[in-house]
Formats: sequence, structure tokens, C-alpha cells
Amino acid sequence: MDLSFATYVLLGGTDVSGSAASGVALEMNSTARIIGATVKNNHQSGILLSRSSKLFLSERKTDATGNVTGFGLNCTDPESSAWDMGLLIGGISSACTGY
Repeated sequence: MDLSFATYVLLGGTDVSGSAASGVALEMNSTARIIGATVKNNHQSGILLSRSSKLFLSERKTDATGNVTGFGLNCTDPESSAWDMGLLIGGISSACTGY
């Protein structure tokens, strides 16, 4: 699921798996709110933030484990950030910052 150019998406209880790239990729100031989703078994990172994108994790834990070549949450620039990373199960790259 690739989102770009200031897109907003809400994922609740969703299963994103088996992608040839990252499960959820946000770029160009896009925003996702994820509530208790499963983002695993993707070829790259589970969730990828780039170019000033934002991730809001809320209410229930999101499982982003078992992705092949990346992190559960990967950030490619210092302007991208995530809220409440404690609700993510899976590795988080050191480039990711909180709000």
C-alpha cells in the first residue's frame, strides 16, 4: 500500500502482508492512523515513512514483525515521525522520531 502527496489513511484491524515492497509506505507528507493492524511478511519494512510523513498508532498494538529485509517501522528522513511507538510490535529504525 503506497500513499503519497499528502494522503491520509485509517487502518483498523487490517492485515497487510505479502507485499513485494514495504507493507505500508507513506511519502510526501502523507499520514496514517493505524489501530491494531497486522503488517507482516512483506519483502521490505512493515511500515516505511519518508519525506515528512507521519504515523499515528493508537488504541491497540500493531504487529509489524516478520518483514524480510527491513524494520517493523523504518524512517528515511528526520522530518518523518511516529506517535506512540510503544504500540508497535517489531523493530524500529533509529531514524524514527516521536512527536
